[in-house]
Amino acid sequence: MKLLSLRLENFRQFENQVVLEFAHGPGRNVTVIHGANGSGKTALLNAFTWVLYGQFTDALENPDNLVNRRVLMRSPVGDFVNCAVELVFDHDETKYRLRRTRTVKRTDVPPYWELVGEDEHVLQFAASGGKWETADQADISDILGRVIPEKLLFYFFFDGERIGQLQRPDKREETASATALLTGDEVLALTARHLGDVAKRFEQHLKTIGDAETSALISEKQEIEEEMGSLGEGIQQHLVNIRGFEEGEKAISERLRELAETKHLQEERDMLRAREQDVTEDMRSLRDKVVNLVSEKGYLPLLKPAIDKSLGIIKELYESGKIPSDIKKPFVESLLQRQRCICDRPLTKGEPCYEAVEQWLRLSGMSSIEEKAISRRRDLQKAAREEQNFWQELNDLQSQRERRKTELFRIEERLNEIAETLRHAPQENIRELELALEQNRNALVHEAASKKSKQDKIEELRAKTEEINGEIQRREAISLEQELTKKRIAVCLEAKAVLEDVRELHRDVYRKDLSERINKIFKRMLFKEYTAVLDDDYRLEVQQDASAVPVGASTGENQLLSLAFIAGVIEQAQEVVSRANNMLAPNSSDFPLVMDSPFGQLDYNYRGAVADTLPSLANQVVFLFTEAQSDGVMQSLEKRIGREYVLSYASPKEGVQADYISCRGKTYELVKPARDGHEKTEILEVI
Repeated sequence: MKLLSLRLENFRQFENQVVLEFAHGPGRNVTVIHGANGSGKTALLNAFTWVLYGQFTDALENPDNLVNRRVLMRSPVGDFVNCAVELVFDHDETKYRLRRTRTVKRTDVPPYWELVGEDEHVLQFAASGGKWETADQADISDILGRVIPEKLLFYFFFDGERIGQLQRPDKREETASATALLTGDEVLALTARHLGDVAKRFEQHLKTIGDAETSALISEKQEIEEEMGSLGEGIQQHLVNIRGFEEGEKAISERLRELAETKHLQEERDMLRAREQDVTEDMRSLRDKVVNLVSEKGYLPLLKPAIDKSLGIIKELYESGKIPSDIKKPFVESLLQRQRCICDRPLTKGEPCYEAVEQWLRLSGMSSIEEKAISRRRDLQKAAREEQNFWQELNDLQSQRERRKTELFRIEERLNEIAETLRHAPQENIRELELALEQNRNALVHEAASKKSKQDKIEELRAKTEEINGEIQRREAISLEQELTKKRIAVCLEAKAVLEDVRELHRDVYRKDLSERINKIFKRMLFKEYTAVLDDDYRLEVQQDASAVPVGASTGENQLLSLAFIAGVIEQAQEVVSRANNMLAPNSSDFPLVMDSPFGQLDYNYRGAVADTLPSLANQVVFLFTEAQSDGVMQSLEKRIGREYVLSYASPKEGVQADYISCRGKTYELVKPARDGHEKTEILEVI
């Protein structure tokens, strides 16, 4: 999607018609819009989200009041007043014009308008010859979904108030959903779900045409699947509760970190919790290694008696001379034929020397037996060494587990000491916070355990459904139609299983890739030795490089983390969707980035780093910020700016002071008094 222009007609502060054109293309891909607080920056951002999907950001006040107040109040009572936003963009070598219009009727009572019908949403595209053709109303959502899916809207059009929140626990699902859409994971999930639905329809048909026992099996399976659905809903509720308790724990812990009396204890507890998690994970990993080791080599101790006995038999054969040394039969035969010993003594038939050499001839015929004995001894000795190594490796793993258990015990002891200290603190507010934290944590543990119990039950039921599927397929069909239906069910279920396996691998690969991209971008913008991590649960966090311990990131660092996530998503999406014949992700490698007040919480140096980084990652960037937020930014953006505007705001506030901004050597009005008591914003292009 390449933004070309945005036309506003009586929308919020923008009276009549105003037009913005956007920079695009290599080099000069940045559009900068300056504006004072309240001048319409947030309204501009929401003009994009409204025209695309009829949505608004949380930062927009009174989102229902879209019609320009000045135009509305000048209209006679009973008149119809329109406001509209029109967005022109290129996508996949086609030019589009998208327009959303709202009509209200002027009334004589507050808020002095009433809505008339639904918003009108029209999408046109340039056909051959340059003529505009109108898309069918039913196709608009599908077309826009291929341009920028609705779930991704606020990643590409977002406000600074929201930008620092993506690392919150309750944002994990949203974060996972964004990456799923861009990498095609959601397409795989929907396809697998659709195959499951098709299989169910075939099963229902088989139930009506099959024999009584087949119908009973299908009924049993349907009851199990209904129970699994109920359990799945319960798991989703547990997840919601868990996110809420995690957020509550985070808020209470943050409050304890802020109090001078508890700051050091809470920081120590944070480090202990992080280490506790690492140790627990280590113990889980060590347990898996023990299980794998025993599974792969646990047979060796059972074979030891047989190995020892076999080696003893071979040794006895050597010691008794039943297996000769390495004397080959042809060599002995040549000595007898020449009648000359290896020591050059004559060998005469019938004499003792001749008979001694002839005895070796008979023994040398056992060379094949000796070779097998040598080979078998080598294999047995190797097995004996592997058995010794098995016990050594097992002992090492068990020793490591014991050390982790000891460390975990000490961590838990210290955590209990900290909790006990805070529970009996002299300050009542500290005691209350610690009590709330303990209750919150107990509830969190309970929710996690309940979730795990339901997950285990679902796995048990899933295994049962697979048994029933097998039984249905094994039953002899009573008609050709029944046989065909069974085959269709089997094909659907097999394809669904394959897709789910592919999806799991696909999801893991792209999450790891995205985590690496986020960390690379984060380090590029940050001056500390921190690492950004997107873990298996799609939780964004900042860690110490060396220890991998989560750190209490500042507001600015959390904002950088969110920016790095968005930039990483864009970078990954550009690569994924630009691959030839990609059928899973949106069919464009161009993604715009429209950002309202992205630099507000950042230090001066970080602003420059962000301004350097984002335009090099996104195809097109639109920045909206105040003059104060532009400090440390404009110098970094100067060579990238292709279009620049100033929002000149007429304020109805009595006694408002005029304000100005200097751009490219010229002065522009940022704020000025409104002459008629109604706010109004003009858009001035900087030239």
